[in-house]
Amino acid sequence: MQTFRLQNVEPVGAVVVKKNVVQRRLGDRVVWDRLAKESPVYVWDLIRIAEHSAATLYIGANSIDLEENTLIRIVPAPDGEGIQVIMSYGTLSVYTEDSAGNVSFNIGGRNVRPVPGTVLRSTVTEDGETSYHVYESIAQYNRENVSRSRASPPDINLISPLENSLTYYDSNLPVLHFQWTEIEEAVSYIFEASSTPDFSNPEVRRYSSSAFMADSSLGNGLWYWRVMPVYPLINYNYASFSETSYFRIMQSDIDFNNEDMFDEDMSLSQWFVMQSSHESLGVPVSITSAPVAEPEPPVPTPAPRPALAQPTPAPRPAPAPAPRPAPAPRPAPAPVLLATPQNLQPVNRSSFDHEQLESQRSIDFNWDAVQGADSYVLTLYHQTDEGRRQIIQATINSGTSYTVDNSLLDRGIFIWQIEAVSLAGSLEDETAERRGRIGECIFYIDYTAPSAVHIEETGILYGN
Repeated sequence: MQTFRLQNVEPVGAVVVKKNVVQRRLGDRVVWDRLAKESPVYVWDLIRIAEHSAATLYIGANSIDLEENTLIRIVPAPDGEGIQVIMSYGTLSVYTEDSAGNVSFNIGGRNVRPVPGTVLRSTVTEDGETSYHVYESIAQYNRENVSRSRASPPDINLISPLENSLTYYDSNLPVLHFQWTEIEEAVSYIFEASSTPDFSNPEVRRYSSSAFMADSSLGNGLWYWRVMPVYPLINYNYASFSETSYFRIMQSDIDFNNEDMFDEDMSLSQWFVMQSSHESLGVPVSITSAPVAEPEPPVPTPAPRPALAQPTPAPRPAPAPAPRPAPAPRPAPAPVLLATPQNLQPVNRSSFDHEQLESQRSIDFNWDAVQGADSYVLTLYHQTDEGRRQIIQATINSGTSYTVDNSLLDRGIFIWQIEAVSLAGSLEDETAERRGRIGECIFYIDYTAPSAVHIEETGILYGN
């Protein structure tokens, strides 16, 4: 109950976890919380960096790198104006800009206020021995520290889509899932996609906190893409884009479910491998082409020698023709896929903020009816650092809408899919006779985290 005495109602900064375990203890609590990749911090917080771990603390325009085995506390400044960071032990490096505000540091019992534009690096052992050094600029700090441990920046390798791959789509633009190798020290990434290799005016430029992202804004044509890591301010000043990869997108009206188009005697020049997360190959449909091996040229047969004259034998009676076996029955053609549901609501890349979620308390999903469908399957995913995590999958046997209580959803990125189906038999067994092409949309939930509660008198609390 002592935590209710916290006087702060707004965070004073944020800590970004760069590697492994970073813990925070709120005020007078006795339990340590393990921080997420980016978390707010408050006055009176204790922040502890574990062994083989690292983090960057941002307070105002101060960028503070915290190395392994470091413990700090954030407190009000002694004069009551601003914030002070007390370092109990460990190593930190702080870069202060001109607009850094009123932030000071207590290092081993000594009050220090860094000069804007410089880098202060200090170490305090558990025995209380203190040492610190001031660098005149970030460049000098990097030359004397970072360059010793790493001669060149780590490389990013682009994983997916594969270079020179080809993706077909029918009516809706395909959802492309980009993935690249993760850089341990990076706090985020800049993604660019362009129709020109010089990226003079990229069509897509986005920030991603993870080493993957999805995009459905690219259409027909040849596309180039690259990724650049974003490092903490005082750790690296040489970040650059990765090597460029490219892929193609093409709209096609080919009906791959029509088996008549695949003649057994047709001359093939390519095979196509189709990949999808769903058996209907709805979205995304990735088709990789591979040339068929050319047949070896036939060996020429020598001309026959002229035969010697022989007496003509008497003609033999022609044998009776053998009965031809009946052709094997061809399997019944696969049912044609139902159409993709249209006019999906929420539309792609919708965003819900705090006021919207407070006023409506639920999220309504709507779509247009599909001819030939008597049911629909709705699936809702949460996009996490480990990939998509399914939250809901429901079969809607009547109507073209579904409502989800927003209390089930956390902040972040969500993907919802809707598929039209025609059920065979009873509704109880829900065996799908015909399936449809999947419609997919992304939406975002972005609301501010609740602030700390300050209770001035004893009493009873009601509510959520």
